[in-house]
Amino acid sequence: MWSDRGEGAVSYVAVILLLGGVMGAVLTGGVGEKVAAACESAICRVAGGDCRTMGLGEHGKGGARQGVADHDGGKAQVRPLVSVPQQDLPPISRPACPDPKVPWVDTLHAHNDYQNGDPLDDALEEGATSVEADVWLEDGKLILKHDKDDLNLPNATLLQEYLRPLTERAAKNGGQIYPGRGEKFELFIEVKGGGGDAYEQIVKDIAGPPPLTGDVRVVLPVPPNYDPATNKVGNTSLPANVSFSVGLGDKCVIPTWLDPKDPANDPRSPEYRPDEQHYDQRLASKVTVLNGEFAKCVDVDKKRKLNISPQEHRVFNELVGRAHSQGRKVRIWGAPDGNWRYAGSRGRGKFYPCPTLPGHQKCEGALQRNWWQAVDEAGADYYVTDHLGTGAKWIRKNCGRFVKR
Repeated sequence: MWSDRGEGAVSYVAVILLLGGVMGAVLTGGVGEKVAAACESAICRVAGGDCRTMGLGEHGKGGARQGVADHDGGKAQVRPLVSVPQQDLPPISRPACPDPKVPWVDTLHAHNDYQNGDPLDDALEEGATSVEADVWLEDGKLILKHDKDDLNLPNATLLQEYLRPLTERAAKNGGQIYPGRGEKFELFIEVKGGGGDAYEQIVKDIAGPPPLTGDVRVVLPVPPNYDPATNKVGNTSLPANVSFSVGLGDKCVIPTWLDPKDPANDPRSPEYRPDEQHYDQRLASKVTVLNGEFAKCVDVDKKRKLNISPQEHRVFNELVGRAHSQGRKVRIWGAPDGNWRYAGSRGRGKFYPCPTLPGHQKCEGALQRNWWQAVDEAGADYYVTDHLGTGAKWIRKNCGRFVKR
């Protein structure tokens, strides 16, 4: 709370006394409000702090500030002021490289896992630590499929293919999906049809009975019917092991409403827009993942090539660094990954990148490998892939090789 510049140090107590004198002049001597504000600001800078975080209200009023008057045509309009809260989530570090002695491969993420030959089992066999499932709400059941007319898993449900098997596996392994792993297994769920009712059915199925094991964290996009005030989706309370993901805009822009310190959330700032979404600690604290599409987020030069450009590396590295400083993970989907995947009984987790064929340049493994190198360099949290076997081997062999020292 004070400067450490030797004899020139100003204690917090001294600041309060000095500021009290200034405010006394304001109240009894007619010193102008702008002069008092300038003095307060100078005092806070000398003290090496921020008046907002030092508990000094607007122009010296201790505690929570009540408002500030905007003068528009001579009429004072009082707007509420927001304090600057502490960060919602603690910063996180880049993921650790896999231990060759354990069966799981941290960061291996099964994209559209329900399309694999044996959903969930294939992913667990290869050591994936997170999987994705798309659902449609039909007749009160969450059906696994990407598009409405998909037939690859007729009538297979989220409950029978993921929630119950994961709970049963944990029950057999002392409460864990991978015995000995210190982090939760993650299940990403995307709602493709059913709107708010589908989200409410998801949280109902998670709550049980039986409830989904606590060793699994479910990650959902923010439900349209989620109420931060009651922590409910529709009429159903949000289970403790559910968090949210939020989409990234073009050029990997993190939404301003997730950052309590962003000026766009402060009604006093010129950047504040009343009609836009603003920071809400109850909601922001539940957002653990930033979700972006490669073509809109990382692929900034829009060129067909077999490498990730230096500019794209820079954009991606900056995104991951900023997200981690906020305590959030980064997941990029739609990146170069090849187009071929086994299905049916031939699958069983034996996946491989599509081969180089005439006219199939987009399937070449070089671009896939270059993207994975970019993920490794940035320290991103998910290798989003359809090719689990190949991905697991690559991560185990190459993790940490492309980090710039």
